[in-house]
Amino acid sequence: MDYAIVKTGGKQYRVSPGDVLDVELLEVEEGNTTELDQVLAVSLDGQMRFGAPTVDGARVIAEVQSHYKDRKIIVYKYKAKTRYRRKKGHRQNYTRIRIQDIATGYDSEPEAVHEPEAVHEPEAAHEPEAVHEPEATHEPEAVHEPETAHEPEATHEPEPHDRDRHEPEAARTRGRSRARGRARTRGHARTRDRARTRDRARARGRSRARDRTRA
Repeated sequence: MDYAIVKTGGKQYRVSPGDVLDVELLEVEEGNTTELDQVLAVSLDGQMRFGAPTVDGARVIAEVQSHYKDRKIIVYKYKAKTRYRRKKGHRQNYTRIRIQDIATGYDSEPEAVHEPEAVHEPEAAHEPEAVHEPEATHEPEAVHEPETAHEPEATHEPEPHDRDRHEPEAARTRGRSRARGRARTRGHARTRDRARTRDRARARGRSRARDRTRA
């Protein structure tokens, strides 16, 4: 069965003579014929021809039967938390066509192109072999004298630093100053507590005196 692979409206269809199919809208009046020239492949009499990307001279002849609109679809856009809502309807336009014929552009088989025979190049002449020169005699290696052993250097012991000597005394001084600070803090706290107790006692005494006066 003869058929062709044709491209129209960005889509590919397999068509044969007598087929009726719906394609994207074509700017052709109803009842007229149109040619689809984007033929990607053709199969005629069991022989398949492929294009690169289209088959040269091949075309599909079709008759336009009608134009119509497809059913309505709803296009709804929604974005959360932004109060964005959009609602639209859409009806796609289509053209109904009937395939009448598939034209290839040539009737006979294309002649095969004969490739030229390869030319044999003459063989390269053999070059004479290189003459090996005698190897040079090896000279005796020099004898290395043993090196004298190095005596270990005397290690110097570090002298005690003045800060290391005075470290215990400084630590004792810091301890005494911290103890005095803690004792001073405790004395201030006791003084504050006594003053608060004294102020409360005086306030109670004044309130009692006012009560007796009123009585």
